[in-house]
Amino acid sequence: MTEEIEEIMQRFTLLAEKISRANLYSGDIKRNVDDCQKSLIGKFIAEKQINFMAIKNFANQVWHFPKHITVVELGPNCFQFNLGSEIDMTRVLNSRPRVLDIQLSILHKWEPNIEKNVKLFKTSPF
Repeated sequence: MTEEIEEIMQRFTLLAEKISRANLYSGDIKRNVDDCQKSLIGKFIAEKQINFMAIKNFANQVWHFPKHITVVELGPNCFQFNLGSEIDMTRVLNSRPRVLDIQLSILHKWEPNIEKNVKLFKTSPF
């Protein structure tokens, strides 16, 4: 079976005409960037990994149930909170404290290439 898959993969090529069809549309990119601009990236400082459902409950209860919130796990103890509105995002950014089960959270407004800014999640205005 593995030999068959290996043979198929060796014969696989993507023609230039098909590559050009695989482009993302600028409207899709703009819509996704617009959505991200209404989101926060949060990192929880914890020795062990925090449960995803605990994060969702935390976001809803502490931030007073924002209407259109979605939470995406980006990595260990790192989450994106899509809030859907600038008003909710500003309210959440200004809320204190940001502690879940004695674990400190650091929140920042999403910006392009935020994942490359390592220093951003080293300090908290606690």
